Amino acid sequence: MSSADYLLSDSASELKRLRLQARVWEAETEAWLDHMGPMTGWRCLDLGCGAMGILGPLARRVGPRGRVLGVDIDSVQLGGARAFVAD
Repeated sequence: MSSADYLLSDSASELKRLRLQARVWEAETEAWLDHMGPMTGWRCLDLGCGAMGILGPLARRVGPRGRVLGVDIDSVQLGGARAFVAD
C-alpha cells in the first residue's frame, strides 16, 4: 500500500479528524500504558502513527532520556505528526 492508496491522505479535515480521534482515546491509551509500568528511558515506536497517534503519551512516559519514533506510510500524515510534536 502506498500513500496514494489512502483515500483521505490529502485532506486537512482528515488530519483534524485523526487528531480528534487520538484525543478522544488518549485517556484509554494512558490507562493502557500505565499497565506496562515505568517506561523512563525506553525507546518506543508508534507504527502507523498518523497525524498524532500515541506520540504524546509515549513521550511523557519515556522522558528526556527516552526516544519515541512515529512512522507512517503517508507523508501528509507524517507532516501532521511533525507539526503536533513541534507544538
